[in-house]
Amino acid sequence: MKKIGLLGIILAAFICVHCSKAEDPERECWLPANSLACEVLATTSDCPVAPVAGADDDIRGKWKLMNTLQPFTSEGRILNDHSCHNTVYHFQVDGTLTISSDREGVPIGQYEYEFKHQPLFEYYDDMGYTLEIGNRKEACSIFEGKMILDNSYVDGPIRYLIRIQ
Repeated sequence: MKKIGLLGIILAAFICVHCSKAEDPERECWLPANSLACEVLATTSDCPVAPVAGADDDIRGKWKLMNTLQPFTSEGRILNDHSCHNTVYHFQVDGTLTISSDREGVPIGQYEYEFKHQPLFEYYDDMGYTLEIGNRKEACSIFEGKMILDNSYVDGPIRYLIRIQ
């Protein structure tokens, strides 16, 4: 009988710990709860950053890369925390994207981009925008200074960025 009571207490504690994480407003997921993008948003960053306010339908400005999820690899899902590094995506008014980083392995440089107010595919309806960087198209969603770029439809990464300027 004591074992059942102890298991009940452990189970209740486990549930409460996970409930408190889900209620953290900084980590709220505005996309469907079962999406891979929500998994990236739910990840705790080693060096948290508060987003700067900006329009949810405007990508222009500077964005800091926080986390990436490579969902489809032979080793399973690979999650990387970039929050303690300075990887910045600067979307300029003239359609130029400049990516800079102090982390090895991150593609840096200047690229042309186009931000479209339409979903990439019907499947990505919840991600209302398409971001074209060079010849690559990605599903995009912005909410309260947080952005998800999803390239998983071609086995690419899902990136979580925070607006910093």
